[in-house]
Amino acid sequence: MTTSFTTGTVSGTSIDQLAASTAGASAYLHCTVMPSGTATFAVQDSANNTDFLDVTGLVFTALTAPGHEYKATAAGATIRRYVRVQCTGVHGTATAYVTFNRK
Repeated sequence: MTTSFTTGTVSGTSIDQLAASTAGASAYLHCTVMPSGTATFAVQDSANNTDFLDVTGLVFTALTAPGHEYKATAAGATIRRYVRVQCTGVHGTATAYVTFNRK
């Protein structure tokens, strides 16, 4: 999934995984455009597609330039049904690709 994120708090479109999982997950962030400022990307999950929280272990290091990073949850971590990516910070329009994989 590729998304452009403007400054502030911007959430990507959620993806319905059809059910929760208790096997953990991993994610790979590849930010190709980061013109200025600082942006922090996080994978979030929700049971109802309304109330989202950061997934423990899937919050990426804040970026001030294009970059990439791999993160994984603990084995057996619960991932709720809906997932999305959220970007926070004050920055120019950033473009990022996030690959998410439930185990």
